Amino acid sequence: MKNSTLNILLLSLLLFVVGTCNGYSIEYDWVINESGTYTLEEDLIISEYKYGILINASNVTINGNNFKLIGHNNHDNIGILINYDWMTDKIYGDIEIKNLNISNFSSGIYMEEAKRVSIHNCEFWNNTHVIIVRGSPELYTYLNTFGPNQSSRVNSDPLCSPKAVYEYKGKEHTYRLGNYYIPALDLKDTDNDGVLNGVMLSNEWDGYDPYPLKEAPSNYVIKELYYPTVENLPSYANPVIVDIFALADEPEYYMGKVRPEPTPEPEPTPNGGSGKGTIVKEQEKQGTREGFGSQNIRDRVTLSNVIADDPLDADLARKQLKDNVIGSEDDMSLNEDAVIIGGPVSNAFANKYNHMFEKPVTNDYPGENTGVIQVLRIQEEAGGIVQTHYIVYIAGSDRYGTQAAVEYFKTLTELPDEPILVKWVDGKPVLVE
Repeated sequence: MKNSTLNILLLSLLLFVVGTCNGYSIEYDWVINESGTYTLEEDLIISEYKYGILINASNVTINGNNFKLIGHNNHDNIGILINYDWMTDKIYGDIEIKNLNISNFSSGIYMEEAKRVSIHNCEFWNNTHVIIVRGSPELYTYLNTFGPNQSSRVNSDPLCSPKAVYEYKGKEHTYRLGNYYIPALDLKDTDNDGVLNGVMLSNEWDGYDPYPLKEAPSNYVIKELYYPTVENLPSYANPVIVDIFALADEPEYYMGKVRPEPTPEPEPTPNGGSGKGTIVKEQEKQGTREGFGSQNIRDRVTLSNVIADDPLDADLARKQLKDNVIGSEDDMSLNEDAVIIGGPVSNAFANKYNHMFEKPVTNDYPGENTGVIQVLRIQEEAGGIVQTHYIVYIAGSDRYGTQAAVEYFKTLTELPDEPILVKWVDGKPVLVE
């Protein structure tokens, strides 16, 4: 995707363009016919009887740069239209609209049959309709602010959001972040994670938001986002962008009615997972031991390379964790999830990366009959999406320490944020406080 920074005022003065919407001739202030990133440098005020922006291409990002797109709401006009070519049945996709204040339009954003659209960190004020969605587009709408007295038409589907690792009031959470509504919703936040318990439902809104925000989006610091690919989504999802972590049914299921969720079979995601709630196909689990304290930890072991060089460490790993235990190789790097068994003396992989962990293992640390469990999180960016690899390091100063750490690791419910010390006492692992 190329990058383009446009001076919007100059563009408005020089261009007098004509777009086409469902066969009707419409004048647009700005037409995008090529892929790229387009950034506002000042407010874009649309003249009367004209529309705002026509997106006539795929792989387009509009970065409002916190400026305004302002129209005349006394006419049937559109702020941003993601076009659908009826003549050729061409559908545009991979479109992002962010950091833009949209106001005074009949329809703030209008789309039909678009694919993979993300609308986030925008504000909508004094529009008749915030968003109008026709057909079955794949749409994420999150971290936006919706002002009062506006409606939407989104085919009675949920406003979907990706899974996020975010910081709220100094604490890190992994959940979904919807949108912020003014006036504030009369709902509680019992988990103190910034997401209200319940769902945004209104007679003015065809759609519903299962993850409404307690406060304005500026109070949430996003660290990672996880978007599922279309191929990995369950067949029951409607719209298709609703992924395996979110319900895809009528609003009643967000409002206290309990039912077992379906068990989809998406492709495994060994890299870029959060360490929590990882979905693994049943055939991938074969060879992984039972007796884990949580399915999350078991799945993490399933999706990781378990590395042990010492024969006794490898035997321990096979008995406690899974059948497929591999040895270290010279070209191994930190670009895949891994579980390292044994310290730097017995494990070449551990020896190579021991210094990168918060508590490097030595003959003296963590001490006699004591082991340590710690996790190194490696982040890399690919295609604009940040992926995280988890390197779990389980080792002791001696063999009993390693055994204690391995057995205690199986009892965990999630990967630890800080190193955990465990000691072998009377034939069992005991947590060192």
